[in-house]
Amino acid sequence: MSDEKTIFGFLAIGLFFICIGIFYKLKCPEFLRCKKCKKVYNYTDVKDKNGICPKCKGELQDYKK
Repeated sequence: MSDEKTIFGFLAIGLFFICIGIFYKLKCPEFLRCKKCKKVYNYTDVKDKNGICPKCKGELQDYKK
């Protein structure tokens, strides 16, 4: 009886994490590129989240665009 509850619990937790992995999307781009100097930055490395290049003060855009 206890083994069935344990198995069901692990199955439910695993299914929960699989659903989170499938449906959770990142809200920020992974890489940003400066339009002016063409340098690529990791999103976590950019301190100014308003989209200003730390090197030349140009506008940053999503790398895919």
